[in-house]
Amino acid sequence: MKKILLAFLPVLLLTTSLSANVDTTARIKGTVNVSGASVEATHTPTNTTKTVVSSASGNFNINFLPIGGPYKIKISKTGYATQTIDVMSLTVAEPLKIAVNLIADDIDEVQVIASKVSTSKVNSGSVLSSERIASIPTITRNIADYLKFDPRVSVNGANARSTEISVLGKNSRLNDFTIDGVSFNDAFGLNDSGFATMKNPISIDFVDEITVDITPYDVSKGNATGGTITAVTKAGTNEFHGSVYTTQRDKSNVGDLPNGEEYSDFDEEALAITLSGPIIKDKLFFFIGYEESEDTRPSLWGTSDSNATNKWGTSSQTMDAVAKHMLDTYGYTAGSYNSITFPTTQEQLLVKLNGNINDNHAAELIYQVTEDSFYSNYDSSANPVFSNNYYEIPPETDRVTLNIYSDWTDRFSTRIRFSDRFFEQDANSGDGGYGGLMPEFHIYGLPNREIIYVGADRYRGHNLIEVDQQLMSIKGNLDLDDHYITFGYETDSSSIYNSFINRYTGELNFSSLDDFYAGNYNRVEVFAVSIDSGGPYSLVRDDPALPAARFDIDETIMYIQDEWQVSDTLSLVFGVRHYDFDIPQQTLLNTSYESKFGFRNNATVSYTITQPRFSFDMDVSDSLFGDSDKVVAASLTGGYGLFHGRLPKVFFSNGFGRSSVDSFYSRFGGGGPSSACAGPIPNLSSGAVTGVTDPRFFWYRSDASTCALKGASSNWYGYPHGTERCCCYDISSTQFFIWLSTKRLW
Repeated sequence: MKKILLAFLPVLLLTTSLSANVDTTARIKGTVNVSGASVEATHTPTNTTKTVVSSASGNFNINFLPIGGPYKIKISKTGYATQTIDVMSLTVAEPLKIAVNLIADDIDEVQVIASKVSTSKVNSGSVLSSERIASIPTITRNIADYLKFDPRVSVNGANARSTEISVLGKNSRLNDFTIDGVSFNDAFGLNDSGFATMKNPISIDFVDEITVDITPYDVSKGNATGGTITAVTKAGTNEFHGSVYTTQRDKSNVGDLPNGEEYSDFDEEALAITLSGPIIKDKLFFFIGYEESEDTRPSLWGTSDSNATNKWGTSSQTMDAVAKHMLDTYGYTAGSYNSITFPTTQEQLLVKLNGNINDNHAAELIYQVTEDSFYSNYDSSANPVFSNNYYEIPPETDRVTLNIYSDWTDRFSTRIRFSDRFFEQDANSGDGGYGGLMPEFHIYGLPNREIIYVGADRYRGHNLIEVDQQLMSIKGNLDLDDHYITFGYETDSSSIYNSFINRYTGELNFSSLDDFYAGNYNRVEVFAVSIDSGGPYSLVRDDPALPAARFDIDETIMYIQDEWQVSDTLSLVFGVRHYDFDIPQQTLLNTSYESKFGFRNNATVSYTITQPRFSFDMDVSDSLFGDSDKVVAASLTGGYGLFHGRLPKVFFSNGFGRSSVDSFYSRFGGGGPSSACAGPIPNLSSGAVTGVTDPRFFWYRSDASTCALKGASSNWYGYPHGTERCCCYDISSTQFFIWLSTKRLW
C-alpha cells in the first residue's frame, strides 16, 4: 500500500545578524515522533549530504548547510515508512523548522512538499534570495537599491560614495556590512556610506542572498547598533553556469529637464562576467566573478561666460589669467576649470572554491580584490576651482578567507574561520608639475564673495591610509536534546597606519587678484613637522620617515547561548556575549595640554562590555487562531538584549597623529612678504633673491625665510587630539512581533 501525503510546511523567515564574524550557512531543526530516526539532508546542486540521528526526545539539528537549494530531506527508521520533504531553498536566516510523524511501514513512502512563506512580515530581519534579487528593477545595480525594499531602511546620497543607508534613522557608519560572513565596512571610517569602496561594495552578479537585520538576539552576532547587512556570494555546483552582463548609458537615454533644457553630459559603462561549476564532481566546486565599471559625470559649474549649468561670477578671462600666471611664474599647470570631468572607476574580482573534504568535513576558500578611483574637491564647486585642485581617492582592498566546517558527531559541529584583509587608500592631488606638493592658493576679493582655488589640495600632500587586519574565530554547536548550546571565541587584530598632516604643503591666502599677481599673500597656514621627527618638511610625498598615526587594535569576543525547546510550540534562548577592546599603544604626551587642563591627552584605550540577551518564539497558531479558517500559521516572538556597535578607526587615529608634539599648526605672514617671516614666494627667476626657485615649502627652504623651527619641546595645548578611556557604544532593545500566514478563501 502506498500513499502520498501532501502538506504545507510553513518556514519562518526569522531574525538574523551578520556582523564582524557571522554565519553564511543554513540550519535545519526539527522533531520526529520517534527516537533514533535517521535524518538526511541533501543539497541537490552539489549532492552534499549530511545525516544525523534524532535524540531520545526526537529532536535533531543539521548545521552548516549551503544556502539555496533545492534540498531533499529524508527521515527514516526501521519499522517505519520513509518520509521525504522537498524544500526549495534555505537561507542564513533562522533555521528551517520541520515536524515529522513517522508512520508504520505498511505505508511504503510518505512525501511532504514544503514551501517557504515569502510574504512580508514585521520582524527584526528580511531576506532577499537570488530569485528576488533578479526580479528587482534597478538602474545603478547598487546594493542600496535592494536594501530599501525593507521599509525600515532609507537611502540618501547623490552618488555611490555619498550613499547613506540609514536603518531606523541611525547613521550609516553604525551599520555592519559583511561579505561571506566577514566585515567589509570602510576599514578606516571616512566614507559616508560606511562601505570600503567608492562605488558598489560587491557586484550584484556575485550575490546569492542579501539579509538585513536590526536586532539580533543570537549572541554569536553583533557589531552593529544600526543595521546588520550581509551579502552571501554564489558558489559552484555540479553544473556549469555562466553569465555576461553589459550596459552603457548616457544623456541620450534620459529625457529633457522640466524646464526644457537637456540633461547634463554623463556616460556609464559596466561589464560583469561570472562562471561557476565543478572541478571534481560532488567534491570540489568553483565560482569566479569579474566586474568593471566607469562612470563619468562633469561638474555642473563653470565661468560666467561658459555653457555650464551653474555659473560662477568669475569670467574665463580671469581664470585663464590666473592659470597663465601660475605657469609662467611657478611652472605649475593649473588644469581646466569649466565642467571639470573625472571618471569614477571600479574593478572587482571574486574567486571562491568550496568542497567536501569527506563526509564530515567541508572547506571554503574565498579571494576578493576591489580597486576604485574617485575624484573630488574638498571645497564647494560653487567657488571657482581648477582641475588639479581635485584629488583622487583610490582605495584598494585584498581579502582572503578560509572556512572549515566539521561535524565531529551527530551532536557536535564546529566552524573555524581565518580571514586576512589589507586596505590601502593613497589620496593625492593632480601633479601640476610638483608631484602634488604645490601649496594651495586661495584668492579672495572676487565678485559674489567667491574664492579661487588653485594648486594642490591642502589636505593631500601627506595622506596615506593602510589597515592590515586578521580575524580568527571558532564557533561550536552542541545538541543536548532539548537544549542547543552555541559557543564561540573570536579575535580581530588590526594594524593601522595613517600619515595625515593637514596643510602640510601650505595654504596661501591672498586678499585680491592684484596681491596674487604681486605675490603678496596675507598669511601662510601650515602644519610644520617637528625637527625631532624628520621635519620641517620632505619633498617626498607621503614620506614614511615623517610622523603618522601608528597603532594596533585588538578585539576579543567570547559568547555562549542555550536554545531551550520547552515544548513543541515554545522555545526560549538565553545567552551572553563578552567583548574586549584594547589599543596597546599610547599617543605622544603633550605636557602643555596636561599642564593646562590637568589631565593627560594619552589615556590608555581599553574597555570591556558584557551583553546579555534573551528571546522567545511561540507558535500561537492553535492557541489564538485555532478557530480561524483564514490563518494558516501564527507566531509570537520577542526579546531583550544589549548590543554593542563597531568603532570606526578614524575615531582614534587623530589622537595618535595630531598630538601637537611631532607636528604643529603655524600661521605665518600678515601685511605682505616684507613683514612675513616666510619671505617672498619663489618663482622661476627669483633664485638670486630667495636661494630657490621652487615654491614648495619656501617658508623654510628660502634664504629669505626667518620662520623659526620647532621641536618637541614646543608642544602646545591648543591643537592636539587626545584619546579617552571610554569609547563604547551600546543600546538595549526590547521587541515583540506577531506574524501571521493567511490564506484567501475567495
